[in-house]
Amino acid sequence: MQELNKELLLRKVAPGTGTILILGSTGTGKTHLARKIHEASQRKQKPFISVNLGTLNENLFESELFGHEKGAFSSAHQKRIGKFEMAQGGTIFLDEIGELSLPMQTKLLDILYSKTMTPVGSNRVIDLDVRIIAATNRNLKDMVLKGEFREDLYFRIQIFSTTLPDIANDFVRLKYWIDFFLKQHGKLNSQQYILSDQARRKLMEHTWPGNLRELKNCLEFAVTLCESQTIEVENLPAYSGDVLHRSRNQISEFPLLFQDAKAQFEKAYLMAMLKRFNGKINQTARAIQISKVTLIEKIRLYQINIEQIKFENFFIEKTNQSGTA
Repeated sequence: MQELNKELLLRKVAPGTGTILILGSTGTGKTHLARKIHEASQRKQKPFISVNLGTLNENLFESELFGHEKGAFSSAHQKRIGKFEMAQGGTIFLDEIGELSLPMQTKLLDILYSKTMTPVGSNRVIDLDVRIIAATNRNLKDMVLKGEFREDLYFRIQIFSTTLPDIANDFVRLKYWIDFFLKQHGKLNSQQYILSDQARRKLMEHTWPGNLRELKNCLEFAVTLCESQTIEVENLPAYSGDVLHRSRNQISEFPLLFQDAKAQFEKAYLMAMLKRFNGKINQTARAIQISKVTLIEKIRLYQINIEQIKFENFFIEKTNQSGTA
């Protein structure tokens, strides 16, 4: 099916009830777009419920999405309302749908086809009036070909679809988000922040492998450190311009193939985030909003040495303590 651009999606598709699939790398703003779609629909007065499917294991899946009755299983000490029932009349956003196992995909497909659900341990059949918006950073077409994602579920969620580009590939969008986050931080701190020309140029040149999440963290860092309302280059995090995150001006140092370059930046980003959280996988996965399973897979893929990261952090901390003693 033909993909739609974001503007057409919001103008023509959002007011309806069709299922929407949002594709894009981690941090490109998929959740933000899903909320915009909900707010542009006739369901905007009803709930918008977001679920990160990448964080659910097989045991929690049905209980989290469909709810359960008291006593349905050993730890079910009280009744639980599922996410689908909470979203009645509104929108449910199924983020990281590409992380679902095949058995969980089958259970979700049954619900989407029948538009009914039964809580765990109950005989109640609940009719659902919920709009579905799904999102993933994975290539579902390739997953279908490899037998990792059900073809019938793929076509069920891809009635309308759009792909959000990495922000470094869209200067207009990058400029919008820089100004958006500056205003957001300004409201929180009752201050109006501006960027020096050099600082703005630095931000516009950066490749942003972490997309919006990295940009937001970068500006939060800068706002915290700046002594006035003007953010200078020296207020930006060091990783915004170091050799791990090469800027567009260093294009000659890039690998020849796009996939190799993308992998290089992804590895550098993950190493920086793991270092920030002292090699703690759970904390890092939550912070960058990917599943623990996905993070572990990428750590193995890129052969990232967690113990080395922890050792370096320990060494730096000891060095700083010695310097301030």
